[in-house]
Amino acid sequence: MKKVFIKYNPYKLETKITVDGKELKENSQIREYSLNTRIQEWIEELPTLLYEECNDTDFDITFYGIQPDYDDLEAVISQYRLEKDKPNLVFQLHHKQAKKIPDKEASIERLFQEIQKGSFADLKKGPIKNAFEQFKKNEFNICVVATMSAGKSTLINAMLGEKLMPSKAEACTAKITYLKDNDNKNGVWKADVYGKNGEKIITYDKATLKTMQELNSNEDVSVVKAEGNIPFVSAKDISLVLIDTPGPNYTRDGRHKEIQNNFLVQSSKALVLYVMTGTYGNNDDNSLLQTIAESMSVRGKQSKDRFLFVVNQVDGRKKEDGELKDTLDSVRDYLAEKGIVNPHLFPTGALPALNIRLVQNNLADEEAMDEAEFAVKKLNERTYLQCDPFSTLPASVAETISQQLDMAKGNDDAYEEALIHTGIPSLEAAIRQYVEKYAKTAMIKNIYDTFTRQVEETKAFEKIKKELSESEEKRKKIQSDIQEIKRKVNDIKKARQFEKDMDEAIDRINKQSKELIDEIQYKYQQQLSKQLLQMRGRSLTLPEAIELGQQLKVKSEKLDHQFQDDLSKLLQKQLIEAASKVLERYKEKIASFAADMSNPNTIVIDPIQLVGSTIPKVDEDFIQKLKKTRRVADGQEWIPNTDKAWYKPWTWFQEEGYYRTLFKDVQFVSDRELAQDLLKPIQRNLRENIANAHSHALVQSGKVKEYFMKEFEKMKKVLKSKMDELDEAANKENHTKEEIDKIKKNLDWLKRIQNKFNEIVEI
Repeated sequence: MKKVFIKYNPYKLETKITVDGKELKENSQIREYSLNTRIQEWIEELPTLLYEECNDTDFDITFYGIQPDYDDLEAVISQYRLEKDKPNLVFQLHHKQAKKIPDKEASIERLFQEIQKGSFADLKKGPIKNAFEQFKKNEFNICVVATMSAGKSTLINAMLGEKLMPSKAEACTAKITYLKDNDNKNGVWKADVYGKNGEKIITYDKATLKTMQELNSNEDVSVVKAEGNIPFVSAKDISLVLIDTPGPNYTRDGRHKEIQNNFLVQSSKALVLYVMTGTYGNNDDNSLLQTIAESMSVRGKQSKDRFLFVVNQVDGRKKEDGELKDTLDSVRDYLAEKGIVNPHLFPTGALPALNIRLVQNNLADEEAMDEAEFAVKKLNERTYLQCDPFSTLPASVAETISQQLDMAKGNDDAYEEALIHTGIPSLEAAIRQYVEKYAKTAMIKNIYDTFTRQVEETKAFEKIKKELSESEEKRKKIQSDIQEIKRKVNDIKKARQFEKDMDEAIDRINKQSKELIDEIQYKYQQQLSKQLLQMRGRSLTLPEAIELGQQLKVKSEKLDHQFQDDLSKLLQKQLIEAASKVLERYKEKIASFAADMSNPNTIVIDPIQLVGSTIPKVDEDFIQKLKKTRRVADGQEWIPNTDKAWYKPWTWFQEEGYYRTLFKDVQFVSDRELAQDLLKPIQRNLRENIANAHSHALVQSGKVKEYFMKEFEKMKKVLKSKMDELDEAANKENHTKEEIDKIKKNLDWLKRIQNKFNEIVEI
């Protein structure tokens, strides 16, 4: 038996693993996979990796970390035991619990207040202050997606415990609606309404169901942003934002499709609730599920956790429909056909849950009370309607739900018992756990990283001042180094060379982007041409022509989806690469300020260490900000810039021209003419969108250069200011004891503050 110890810190992305008390070898794959990554990205591979590296079949694993991460380890081991084609391994699991997250959040707030009372101005403003403000007002998006009549709006209302979103079948969601939690317990929703150009149209201080219905049917309205209480979570630590998106079958505003797609793609961090029913399998389903399958195929378990599949309207089942387990197995098989394996399924009855909560919240009218009373009786008596036993929950969360059910029964609370059986509380518990496991830990890591960079920068500066005060010889020798750095910072010729270097890096990326975009065009052009070549010039009857037209449309929509996704991922990747190349030049330039000064008898000045907090991070968040924001008319709020997308998918399959050939005054239609009539505008738009993609790539890489040039100027100002301060210290011949003691005191304070933060994020 091998004794395995795993310590995983999600706040620092640090993993320590030992086997029989010994650290892993340098060439260990487990070591490589776990380095600076979330445990969810590699945990599914752990059983196989342990077997291969340890040459054993019996493992005693102690996991030291937070509960949600241990739940994932348990889930992975349980799944492994079910797989018949894997080696027969024996696992014993033990959990050493880490500190609870709320302790850390409260401690961070206290530490920030202590920093504000300190003597370092740089720590009271800038990156640390911005990071803390973001920490306090952090939001987490949950995108609710569904095809028509799946009960998406009813599901949202059930989670709100009130009727706010229009949910009649004929009033399907036509706007993007953001519902942000603010813990306002008075039942009031405040809504800001935006038009198609991003301009704010009106604000409602008390938005109601009637208000939302009117907005939903208003053609001038594109986005609604509302704030109120989402009861199943607290906004104290993080504000949940439920995003109700129009279904893909709603095509009046194609930009909504782009926004929805942005939440589904791999780079998004939003949690997605995919609402479906037992009558799955339409083309809208296919398009959405293809995007989801691709997003779930990367980054291990984390990507799978991001999608919760809600099988709604279970309350409409009859006894003759069989066991709910069999229905869910069918759903799993259906999703597996789409490339989605082991999905997180949550059967729900949103409508009875809503009616029950309306009664519990004293908001029910007579009809809702009657329906709730009937639903309570059904749910508590008919086991084939009870959803809670079939929700995909970790053992610890499932146990909590089970305890709540026992408590409801013990209190003779039939309504609460029935509510639990609707599956809605289980879904809400899964959302809370996802937020705790991913959103909160990422939020703490972000502020920790920012704090560490800023404190290290301040410490480096104070240490140089300390050395200056303690060594007369070093003080004299460093003066010329300081002047040389200041000269290089102000060297216009070198600044122009830096800009030229950036241009060359971006040009190389742009050239590569064009080649790759052209490859994508050729690939899809070939596929469209292949469809045309398959037509043989046959004469079709009108019904045959309609059937063929529908088949071609389905195939073309699939190509449309693949094309958009491939092009979007390519441009995203190329933009990150362009920014990364520029960042390399940026760092090289900063480092060059202190080149040729490495004298062992001189104090070492490292410009990167002195201005480290000003160096931008190139990641997906940076790219999204670069691509997606602009100022609205009143200059007060940042909103998505949907008008300047590089592609126009909403023009691809407009109805104009689609049935033109079908309804000419003839009895027969040529299959080739039909295909040409449908595919010609698609080919034309393909060429158009490729041209737009070329232009988009050039514009965005230009923005990267512009951004870094601005940041470079800011950095030079910071560095020059620090050099001036060091110059003043270096020119001072005699430092008083008080001055020396103050520097030492400052260093001790910085060390103490850093130790406190390290204690907060330690588990």
